[in-house]
Amino acid sequence: MAAKSGADAQEDPGRSGREQAAEQRLHQLRAEVNRRREQRDPGALAQCLEDYASAALGLAAIRSAAEALAEAADLWRSLGQSDRAGSALLLATSSHRLAGSMPAAAALVRQGLAADFPAALHQGFEMEAAEQCLARGEAQEARRRFSRLIEQAAPPWPARTRAQVFERRAAAAHADGDGRAAAADLLHASQLYSRAGLSEDGEAAALAAAALLAGVDPSLADQVVQEVMASPPAHGAVAARRGLVGGHVAASRGNWKEALARLDQARQGALDCRDPVTYLLASVQASEAAEKDNDLETAYGRLATAWSTLSDLLGRDMAAEQVRPCLQALRLRWGQETFQTAKTKYEATRRRELLDGQAVEG
Repeated sequence: MAAKSGADAQEDPGRSGREQAAEQRLHQLRAEVNRRREQRDPGALAQCLEDYASAALGLAAIRSAAEALAEAADLWRSLGQSDRAGSALLLATSSHRLAGSMPAAAALVRQGLAADFPAALHQGFEMEAAEQCLARGEAQEARRRFSRLIEQAAPPWPARTRAQVFERRAAAAHADGDGRAAAADLLHASQLYSRAGLSEDGEAAALAAAALLAGVDPSLADQVVQEVMASPPAHGAVAARRGLVGGHVAASRGNWKEALARLDQARQGALDCRDPVTYLLASVQASEAAEKDNDLETAYGRLATAWSTLSDLLGRDMAAEQVRPCLQALRLRWGQETFQTAKTKYEATRRRELLDGQAVEG
């Protein structure tokens, strides 16, 4: 990513002050790298390249960061600093993968695996090799490599690290079409996170397992959801996530009333944390659940309520753009007469609720 000059950055009104400052910092570091090259001080140049890479990563210039880190690794190696060389090379390798430069990433991971790095760094390259297999679509080989890491990790990793590796093996199993094995790994990760005191990470892993199980073992999926929902949600985002997964699981069992109830919890959770995207998703799915249950008044009502609520959050035009197509789809499926009947019933119910609320206040 080419850095703009300081003057160019200041004249661009499309970026925030922080982004402009980051661009200027990157420009300064590039100039500093060039100065360090002229001084022929490999240690100072390696450090400057790492600083430049850190700034480049902050601006999502991932390939530039990877190239700088690979050069820094060579310099540290020439100075006999194996740990720093290995750390820079590992970060360069993963950065090339994230940038989509798979040939460069593969060459660097082979270099790292062949080098005499400390055990922890060697395991890092083994992990990176597994990630590259997964990125190339080699799911079975990725599973094999993640499994070897889990079995041979020495010294044993902390619970959080082990949980993360189980999650990555779950991703490989899912890519390999083995949803049940992926769910088992996610449940194991959930237990490890919980032991480490990371309750939200544990819950997220358990819900991911439930989402996968919905397609292969809906009863077990529902059991996982119920265990998660046995405790109060920590905040709105957690409630929204629970409700969306719980609604999906209930729908997989054909329990549309339970699906609607859980999706309504997701709607409220999303509203509590002011997340309009999740709120809209939960509203649309709640409408679908009610429609499946032949409760057309509620199916219409969830979308009508979403239009009103999103108007407050996003403005009327944006809300209309998001919700109108969903209502039009209902009209097409049901026909004008059925649609109008559901709309009329919903509006009558809302008027009664408003009158009842005014009477209570009076």
